[in-house]
Amino acid sequence: MRKPDPRMFKAAAGALDLSEQDYGRIIMVGNNLSRDIKGANLLGIISVHLDWTPRYPKTPADESEMPAYTISEPLELLDLAESLNEKLTAGRK
Repeated sequence: MRKPDPRMFKAAAGALDLSEQDYGRIIMVGNNLSRDIKGANLLGIISVHLDWTPRYPKTPADESEMPAYTISEPLELLDLAESLNEKLTAGRK
């Protein structure tokens, strides 16, 4: 079983005791559009492309590889996660 196989993402969520209802609150950070981003997108998980390595293509092959967000370095994830959390919290009020 390899990414973007949905079972990989479901297993990871299950290991954290999360269900499909939680997918919209999960952030998947990856540097590979065809595996990490596509896999997250298939399940409605928030996809974040970490665009910091020349190793993988940086242009999505199709819509399924389009990340919801792109960051250039890992520390940018802190601000993004905080912003996403504020949006989720505001949406529950």
